[in-house]
Amino acid sequence: MESNELVGNLKPKKSADFAKNISLVAKGGGVTFVGKLFTNVIRLVLAILLARILGTTQLGYYSLALSTGNIAMGIALFGLDAAIIRFIAVHAARKDDESTWESIQVGIGLSLFLSTIIGIALYALSFFFAEHVFNNSDLAPYLQLISVFIPLLVVNDQLFNALRGFKEFNLSVLAQYIYQPITRLLIVGVLLIVGLNARTAIISYGLATLTASGANMDS
Repeated sequence: MESNELVGNLKPKKSADFAKNISLVAKGGGVTFVGKLFTNVIRLVLAILLARILGTTQLGYYSLALSTGNIAMGIALFGLDAAIIRFIAVHAARKDDESTWESIQVGIGLSLFLSTIIGIALYALSFFFAEHVFNNSDLAPYLQLISVFIPLLVVNDQLFNALRGFKEFNLSVLAQYIYQPITRLLIVGVLLIVGLNARTAIISYGLATLTASGANMDS
């Protein structure tokens, strides 16, 4: 009889927890959707702006450098982006502050180490990739430039993932999908005055990431 009463008491609690989790997922999905929609609009504006100003050659260098940087970033993350969300969420739910902090340290620290190694390797092999992969040695300086930003891009991504692990979807979306693209657009606007080319466009991408990381840590 007592066991039946215990089971009966547990059912409302489980139902409440399930409803709360569904609400969080729905809220996070809605906020993320709006954020991605906004950032895609800004990206389209930037793409049109850069295409009109840089010209085909400079735009090609910019696009190839960023694509290479994104591939290197994906390799450097090595699945740690999903891991940091998962483990922070689990430990935070258990209110295990020590394990949560360890998950943050390992997730960001290991990513920083791997991204630094990959960034150095890309910088050292930039002329090889430019000549033998892209068949254009003029691309090498742009690959070297983006390689400098790879550790920053990876750490920035992991900071966003940590916020997702804490279920702070609003802060994550605000920094990654709102603040960062707007900052890029503003920096590009400033660079139009002093002279915009593929190098300064790549630098604007890195600077926007840096400011987003700063805003992320402040929050």
